[in-house]
Amino acid sequence: EQALFKRDYAQASQLYRQAIDNAGDLQFDSGFNGYIPTTVEWRLQLALSEQRAGKMAPAQILYAQVKANASSELANKPDNVYVQASWHAALGIALAGLGEHQAANAQAELVTSLVPESKDALEGPAYADYVARIYALNGDAMRAVPLLRHQLNTFSSVLGVGYLKLDPVYDLIRNDPGFQALLGPPGVGKKAAEQ
Repeated sequence: EQALFKRDYAQASQLYRQAIDNAGDLQFDSGFNGYIPTTVEWRLQLALSEQRAGKMAPAQILYAQVKANASSELANKPDNVYVQASWHAALGIALAGLGEHQAANAQAELVTSLVPESKDALEGPAYADYVARIYALNGDAMRAVPLLRHQLNTFSSVLGVGYLKLDPVYDLIRNDPGFQALLGPPGVGKKAAEQ
């Protein structure tokens, strides 16, 4: 992730490939809250890295693989709402990466309906972070910015200003004035963003 945040896409891709090859059935909390295999998140990050490096064909293949994987898992109708929300979030990110914006937004809406913050103050905001990613990857600042503003003021969200400054997920909306306002006054945190 550090290599990705530094925009060192070649190293990020190499490290994500190694991680995927060695992961097995690993699951941990930072990837879709631990409800689906960690390799799903890593494949999406690898796809983003390839995409941002201009390697569109490998990126499209990775996004398509996650799309197929998530669609297959959802067709099995998991009985756990958090597993469902995780697969819908993964599918939404993959669809955004493939340029299927409306379908990605539909998945974002499903995630929000499955685990709303109003019913789950702990995991609802964690899933809203994924919804914000979908909107950002779609280049949809109008939907992403209000949600990100809310997330920055939500205790159980993992998002922070520093994260928004560094994560390439937000590059498509980075120049939006509303997004810039979330980052604080000009120059604040500039040193951290450059490192």
